Amino acid sequence: MRLLRRLYGQATVLVIASWLSPRTRDVLAERKVSYPAEGGATAMVTYASDDTFNISQENGVVLPWTKTVDLGSGILGGGGASRQAQGDGSADSITCRVVRDGEVVSENTSTGQFAVVTCSNF
Repeated sequence: MRLLRRLYGQATVLVIASWLSPRTRDVLAERKVSYPAEGGATAMVTYASDDTFNISQENGVVLPWTKTVDLGSGILGGGGASRQAQGDGSADSITCRVVRDGEVVSENTSTGQFAVVTCSNF
């Protein structure tokens, strides 16, 4: 929606949005996504940080950890969220989730000394 407003102005966006299907409106909705991670260690986490496919990485985060980002509208990729976490070797497992609108849309657990886990929702 932000992109449409920039290109066509507020009035045009309202007209376009009025005839879009509910599914299309959902895809174009701005999305706040949370990336929680759990485990008994510190970890390196990598995640989609905005709607232009930028990737952010944080090292040495203490688990449990959560990051909330605004993925913007679905026009440039807001429909998908991705993240990866890797334990530092001091725990036996690590769990990641992608949470959208309070609903867990992806969840995985990996075990092992330097476990790597990936969650995505595309």
